[in-house]
Amino acid sequence: MLENGLDTQTAQNSAREVRWDLTSLYRGPDDPALARDSKQALELAREFASRWKGRLAELSPVEAGRMLLEYEQ
Repeated sequence: MLENGLDTQTAQNSAREVRWDLTSLYRGPDDPALARDSKQALELAREFASRWKGRLAELSPVEAGRMLLEYEQ
């Protein structure tokens, strides 16, 4: 169960019909840049989680600002 009361399957299905036009960024689904960017995004997300997970309540205002700037990236 997710925090908003939806189960995981419902949440996954809710985006099934969503389509993004990424032609300004990638030539197609086999574009090597897409795989590269996906891999980089996953690495950044893992780094972010390892750095900030479980620390929100203890962050100083400066650290919270750094975390939010990193999150935006």
